[in-house]
Amino acid sequence: MARHIRSPLEIRSRRLALPVRKKPHAGPRLLDGVSLHYRRNQGNGVWSAKVRGDDGRYWIRAIGQADDFAEADGEQVLTFFQASDRAKELVKPGSKSAPITVAGAFAAYERDLESRGGNVYTNARWPQTHMTPGQLATPVAELTARELRGWRDGFVKKISAASVNRLCGAIAAALEHAARLDPRITNERAWKVGLEGIANVSGTVDAVLSDAEIRVLVQAAYRVDSEFGLFVFAMASTGARAGQLARVTVTDFRDDPTKPILRIPKSGKGGGKARVKRMSETTPVPIAGAFAAELRKAAAGKCGSALLFTRRDGRSWGPKPATTFKDLWRATIEAAGLAPNTTSYALRHSSITRQLLRGIPIRIAASAHDTSTKMIEAVYAKFVSEHSDDIARVAVLDLEV
Repeated sequence: MARHIRSPLEIRSRRLALPVRKKPHAGPRLLDGVSLHYRRNQGNGVWSAKVRGDDGRYWIRAIGQADDFAEADGEQVLTFFQASDRAKELVKPGSKSAPITVAGAFAAYERDLESRGGNVYTNARWPQTHMTPGQLATPVAELTARELRGWRDGFVKKISAASVNRLCGAIAAALEHAARLDPRITNERAWKVGLEGIANVSGTVDAVLSDAEIRVLVQAAYRVDSEFGLFVFAMASTGARAGQLARVTVTDFRDDPTKPILRIPKSGKGGGKARVKRMSETTPVPIAGAFAAELRKAAAGKCGSALLFTRRDGRSWGPKPATTFKDLWRATIEAAGLAPNTTSYALRHSSITRQLLRGIPIRIAASAHDTSTKMIEAVYAKFVSEHSDDIARVAVLDLEV
């Protein structure tokens, strides 16, 4: 009895009769969501697997050469049946589930973060905004160190090296979580090597503005958008992160005529119960009278639990309207005549530096800015040295002989 031929791709002569082209020729469906494709070349053709990812999108991955003009070795050169078996290996043996893609890894990681109170936006959503659909559709088990290193180096063209390190750390954490969930993922070395942090990045603060530049910047922000102007004024006055200020409520403002204070919610560092506890705490930060007067206007008519800093439409300056923030910031620094690469973190850098150079103890500066003395000493080493010099000079021996 003649053997039933599932596909013309089984027969070498029939494959070679197909036209040479870049687009692969569709082959048979092997499993639900998995099919074999073949690209006809002048030399050996190429087998590829088309797989439906866990996010519903399809991806295609070359799995070996066809035995068109060379004998199959089961490794580099494959027969139709060897290629079919290799394509099936991309899914879990005994099931029809497709492998976890990078997008799927982030989805699983996001659920994990939510369950333990982690920062979902920074660790799972923000990284995806810097990745292409093709990168997100790539199966985690198929990632290589060379491929991931190419991603990392490509990120450098878009964002700062320090941001690249944070981005790569978040991606690696998501991939590591996926590997713990799926035994098919055994290539942990790929992201440990490919997403390795860029060395000598975090030690220098290169955006410290003078008081005069900050005054011009705040005035420019008010001209661009009055609500945004108040938010920039707050960043400049307190040195707090934008995410912290976005959570400030009316009751966090102590309207004392002589010693006005703004209580700043702590950042959501860490995870689990510790993060929840931190985010419920606030740090009192002294503010100047001019800024207090602006807060008094903003708080007028609002209930105590209402957000103190909001956009024109009443929404928070949190992560969701990030695009609006970037657009307004870009317009502001242009109107202020500052360098195009000046970020809003320059206001935080400037606030910490100002305190150090004016004799505020490092521990107090660290507390006011919700950071550690270790971090200040590491990141602001240059300015700490200048600060220490000012203090030590008081005790310098000055003799005339």
